[in-house]
This record gives sequence, C-alpha cells and structure tokens, in this order.
Amino acid sequence: MDVTMEAPDELFEYEAELVDERLEEEENEMDEQFLKNQEQQILRDGDGEKRNIVDPEEILEQVEDIYAGFDEKKGWLFANYTSRVSTEKAVDALLQEGQRALDFAEQNDALFHVQNSPHFARSTNLPNEQSIPLEFARLWIASEALFVLAAALETGTLPLSALSQSQRDMFAKTNDEHIPWTLKALRAAHFAGNDGASVALADRALIGRGGVAENCQMAVRLLHPLAAKRELEIQKAGAGSVSGMPVQATWLRDRERDASWHSNAMEESLAEEHQKNFVGGADDSNEFTPHGNSGTPESTRAEGYRRLMGTDGRDRDEIGALQRFENAARRGDRLAAFNAGFMHMRGTSENVPVNVTAAEIYFKQAGDVNGGGAFNGIGVIYYNKKDFVTARHWFEKGMAANNPDCFYNMGTLHLHGLGNLERNATQGFLMYEKASKSGHWKAPFDLARMHMNGQGTPQNCTRATRLFRIFYDERTGWADELENAMAMLDGVDENRKKLKGVPRDPFGALILYSLYAEQGSEVATQNIAWMLRKNLTGIEIPNRFELAGSLLRRVTRSPGLAPEANIDLGNMLWNKQIEATPQDFALCDDEERFMVSQGRDAIEGESDNAEPTGNSDASAMHYNAAVHRYRRATEGDLQLPEAYHALAWAHFTGKGEGKNSTAVLLHLDKAMELSRYDAEMFPSILFYAYVRIASSFDGFISLKRLFGRFLSCILDIDRDSIERYYKENSTLVHGFVTILALVIPRFLFFRYAAAAAAAQNR
Repeated sequence: MDVTMEAPDELFEYEAELVDERLEEEENEMDEQFLKNQEQQILRDGDGEKRNIVDPEEILEQVEDIYAGFDEKKGWLFANYTSRVSTEKAVDALLQEGQRALDFAEQNDALFHVQNSPHFARSTNLPNEQSIPLEFARLWIASEALFVLAAALETGTLPLSALSQSQRDMFAKTNDEHIPWTLKALRAAHFAGNDGASVALADRALIGRGGVAENCQMAVRLLHPLAAKRELEIQKAGAGSVSGMPVQATWLRDRERDASWHSNAMEESLAEEHQKNFVGGADDSNEFTPHGNSGTPESTRAEGYRRLMGTDGRDRDEIGALQRFENAARRGDRLAAFNAGFMHMRGTSENVPVNVTAAEIYFKQAGDVNGGGAFNGIGVIYYNKKDFVTARHWFEKGMAANNPDCFYNMGTLHLHGLGNLERNATQGFLMYEKASKSGHWKAPFDLARMHMNGQGTPQNCTRATRLFRIFYDERTGWADELENAMAMLDGVDENRKKLKGVPRDPFGALILYSLYAEQGSEVATQNIAWMLRKNLTGIEIPNRFELAGSLLRRVTRSPGLAPEANIDLGNMLWNKQIEATPQDFALCDDEERFMVSQGRDAIEGESDNAEPTGNSDASAMHYNAAVHRYRRATEGDLQLPEAYHALAWAHFTGKGEGKNSTAVLLHLDKAMELSRYDAEMFPSILFYAYVRIASSFDGFISLKRLFGRFLSCILDIDRDSIERYYKENSTLVHGFVTILALVIPRFLFFRYAAAAAAAQNR
C-alpha cells in the first residue's frame, strides 16, 4: 500500500484542474487511438473495401449524437423546462431505448429468468469503448434507460396513474418465475454493465426488498468490484491528493426546519468571498523580485495563488507563483511555506520539478499550520526513501494534530510491520477507522475490505457492504447530483440564484432523487418522503403518505442508525397519516430487517417493550408505535434534539407513554444539551418553563386555555387558530414550533424566526 497526502486547501482547486486536464488528455488520446486503429484496419482491408468502411471521425460524431439524444429523451421525463412532453411519451422513448439491453440479457444471460439466483451475472463480453465506441454507447444508453425507469417505478415517484393502460399492463407483467418488471430491468441493465443498476441490486440484496431475498454476501459481491474500480480510477487520474472531504448533500427536512440554514449559507458566501480576495492588498507584480519585500507576506501569497490559477487578469505562471510562495515563506507566512513545500514535493510541471529537499525545508517551516499536513508531507518523503522509522516519527506528529492522512499512513505501517513496528492488523484497522472519522477519502474502502476479509476485525458482511457503498457514494458525486435535484426543486442555478423564466421543476427533482434512492442513498430517499409528505411533487401521486412511510421504513432497515427517518416515521404515526405495522415496534434495525425478511404479520416474542401501553385501540397503537420510533432515534452516536422533544411531549400528554413530569424535564434537558444553536434550543427552554408552570396548576387543560388567551390578547392572534394548532399538531415540532414562529418575531428572537420563515417560503 502507498501512503497518501491530500493537497492543501489553498491549492485544492489547482490540483483538481490538473486532474481534469489529465483526464481530458486521456479522452483525446483514446479518440486518437481509435482513429489510428480504424485507419490501420482500412489499410489491411485494401482499397477495394475502402468504400464500405464508415469514416472513423463520423463514428465518433455518431457516438456524441447518441449520448445527446438520450439526454434529451431522459429530459422529457424529469428535466426539460422548455418543452415538457407527456409522461407517456417519455416512458415510451425510454422503453424503446432499453429494449436493446433486455434483448442482450435475454440472449446471453442464463440466469436472467431465475428468481433469487445466488448471484447476479454481468456480461464478460461487453463492447469495448475504445475499439467499438458506437456499440458501447448504444448498449450503455439502453442499460441506463432501464435503470431510470426501474428506479422511478420502484420508489413510486413515477405513478402508474400517469401512464397509459398498455404501459401499466406491461409494468405489471411478470414472467413465469414471477420476477417483477423493475427487477427484470435492473438485472438486464446490470448484465449490460450499468453500475447504477448494480448498486441498486446490492441495496435490494442488503435489506431484502423488490423481489430480492436478503443476502449480504451477494451485496458485497456486487459492490466490491465497483468500489475497487472507482478507487483505481482515482489513483490512475492522480486525484488521490485532491479527494478531500466528501460533499454533504442537503436534507430537505433540515433545510426547512433549521433556522440557521440561511445564516449558514451567508457564512459560506462570506467565506468564499474571503477566499477569493485573501488577506491584504494585491502584490505589485511589476516591482516584484524573488528576494524583495514588496507587499505584506499575506498579499504576496495571495498574488502567488492568482498566478498559479491564472485569475484576476494574470497568466498562469507556476514559476512566478512558487517564487511568491517562497518569498512570503521567508518572511514568516507558514501557509505560503506549506504551499511551496507541496509544489516542490508534487513537481507540478516541467517548470517546477520535484525537489524533496526543498519540500522538506518548507514543510518544517510550515509545521502544523494545516492540521499537521506538513508533518505528513515530511513523513511521505521519508517513506518514499524507505526510511520508515523517520517517516513514522513525522506521521505520529501529524496524528497529534488530527491529520487524517497521518492516521491512514500509520495504519499502513502497522499493517506491513514497517518503522520498527510489528505487523498488527488490529492496530492498522484502528488507525484506518480514525482516518475515516477524520474524513480520509480512501479509508472507508480499506475498512470495507478488512471487514469483508476479517482482517484486523471480525468478519462483518453488513458493515463491509455499508462502507463500500459509502465510498462509492462519496467518490462518484452522488451529493453533487442531489444538489442538482435541489436546484431543480427551487428553480435556481448551481450558485443558488433564481433563474429568470425558468420554473421550478419538482417532478424532475423527484425523479432525479429516485435514481439515487434506488441505489440506497438515505438523503435521496428521505428527501422523496419529505416531498411526498409536504405535497411538493408537482403532480398528484396516489397514496403519497403510504409511499412516504414505505420509503422511510426502507431507510430504517438499512445498516446503521437513521434517526431522521425514525423521527419522521414517528411523526407520521403520531398524526395517524399511516397505519402502524409490527415492524414499527422492533427494538433495533436488525430486528426490523429480520421481521421484514420473514414476512411476519404479527408481533412475536415476550418483550415488554413490544407490547402497546395504555388502551389497545387503533389510536393507542399509533401513539405507541410513534414512541418506539422516537426511542430508536435516540440510539447511537448521532442523536437529534427533535427526538427528545417528541418523547417529552409523549410523557407530557400521556399518549404512548405514561404522564411523567420528571421524564418530560429529563428529555428536555437532553434536547437542550444536544441543540447546536440558540434557535434550536429556544423551544425546549420555553417548553421547560411551560411544564414547570403547569406543575403548579391543577391541570394541563386549564393552563393551555390560559396560554391561548394570553397569545390571543397580546399578539392579536385568533384564539381558535391557536387551539386548532394544539388539536391538529400534537407533537412539539409541528404544533409548538408553529406557535413560536408567531411569537418570536414580536420579541427578542426576530432574526431566527425570519430565517425559518424564509426557509419555509423557498
């Protein structure tokens, strides 16, 4: 295994541009090689056959037309602002494209009609993109068309009611082995080489859904080669040094409920502006000499970055950039020293060759300015020199600064017994875990393989599958695509600016979310559920609450805790929007997955927690199931104050729990402890005071009426509407916070409520 080092934040964009340039060069080389091969074939066939051979350049043009045509047809379904066509026509177009992949699987896959096969096959005879790009493009387009349709149908975001009768009949058909159409389509797309279909099949096998029996080993066999291929592509492209922290997709539920969302966006905008302008004024480049002292060290470093990137009217000048970094470093700027050290170590171009001696000098000057990144750089230098003892010394210094690369590289030393260390897979595993928690790009992949093989940790198929998917998710740009869906939903561009003349496209966002929900993305799945619950879909979807509940339950069955999904499920159960099921009383995710896989229709076992409390009527079942979901949301490391709010309300009302003022206060204390900012804590503070006051009165009802009269008198709010909020929204999150949104603007917390209102109006 090699050691790793990511680019410093200030040079991240530059490194990424180098990778893009390299990938573009490889693509051009592939086209040139294809043209060369075709010309040689023409010469071998002779002049007599020359007239029957298509011009190679014309073939490449046809390939571009194929991809462009498919993008247009796919746009008919979910994102064409200017010429929206009927859903029926869009589906027919995709079905026509997908038939090629179905025929390919029918003719070549012996397991195509075998339900619950021990493994899903992928063709070993796929067209080669380099030698026969036309056939490759046609088959890939066909497989992608099937994947899009299967994902939209399986998630329910493409309702059958929007289709023609003939289309509904076709999707309802199964073959003799009763394989659903969506499964048949995914298997054909997977066989034809579609990675999205492969990941979707892995998710089905992981939790047992969509006609696929639960089979963790099958999920690993599907995901491992995809993750390994992606890891190799990253390494080959030289992108390992710029992988960085994964982008986090936006949760609709958090954006709408979180009063800090706009303030965070504002802070990010200010940070970007600061990054653009840096510190100090621009360097006077006309008078700059490498050893002069013109400008401040910070402005000299800023000018170096401008020259490195070729921005603000400068030509790209790597030598000039390095000179300015070195000049600023000599005058005490440690970040400039880090930049200079990285450029010397990286050898960014022919103009700036590798110079590890200079790199080490500058890294030592930089110290821990970038979270121990410079220490890691020195360690990498000595590792490459085979001086593993010295490398270990510097990695350990970087670990003290919590540098993810240093954790990862120390794990490599432990695994291979380098640097006077004994081989210790367990210690290596622990180091990789720390690297992963610190954001290292490759650590999830290596941890997944160790879980899969039982290296340094007990063999754990479920954990291996989840980590492979996390790595694949982070390194194939799922988050970027989910942000595109958010932009479609809001009708804005990538910079969150409103597009003139472009309407919001909620149905397009819904379909785009479905592509990633079908592959197991929790963010995409929960965003679909949120849109369904809030009726933001743009079209009428029958049984939208039941569909939302089904999607949220799918998330809770995936490995790992899903507090947001459990909270939203609890709220839907509490408000009686969906029916309670036996799975809602499961005590853990594993138990719920087992109950679903066994198809149990009744609660079994003697657990006291599985028995409903209070009355046995349907209403009590809803409240009891909701409380079980809220409790599930409080498990694990990722705990949300919202779950404790809900439990406090359950104890306060006596629904799903016995009335218990002490428990109410304990839950509210925990909610305040977990709150991240004042606006999130304020409802708990107010509720806490409310409970304290209520305890001195004879009953809750009298105080509720008193509080309602107070609001109606002081705030000039209709008392009936307040009481209606109490009746219709019995949870704190929906009812009490709604009232707060009316109270806060009149008092001290105006800025928080304004942000919350703005978020809701987007």
